[in-house]
Amino acid sequence: MSTVNVKLDWNAYVAALKPKGRLDFVGATLEPLDLAVFPLIAGQRSISGTPVGSPATIRRMLDFAARHGINPVTEHFPLDRVNDAIAHLHSGQARYRAVLNRPIAPGSRCPEIAGPRGNRTQCAPPLNPRS
Repeated sequence: MSTVNVKLDWNAYVAALKPKGRLDFVGATLEPLDLAVFPLIAGQRSISGTPVGSPATIRRMLDFAARHGINPVTEHFPLDRVNDAIAHLHSGQARYRAVLNRPIAPGSRCPEIAGPRGNRTQCAPPLNPRS
């Protein structure tokens, strides 16, 4: 599954798919895809795209990621460093998602997450808004 909107070596990603595997785009690339067709045909591989998965599909994807220890690659910035985060994005240095975190409110039961350099002053949003 690709969530990026930048040009990558898509032929390498197709080559990494198992036979009958599928590369699914949920992020819209800004440039046309440059793909060799023969590896798709020979490996019976496919490419698809969807704007957003259904809640059931998202749950299956998250369960798969949890079972296989797949974690997102994110960089965290405190909300008061929003200008630094935007400059980081514009410079092309962000790998792969930049996340703005709000400060932990005094007395909050909000779980902490590790930000850049082990900084634990950020707060993760609640997983279940009803809890």
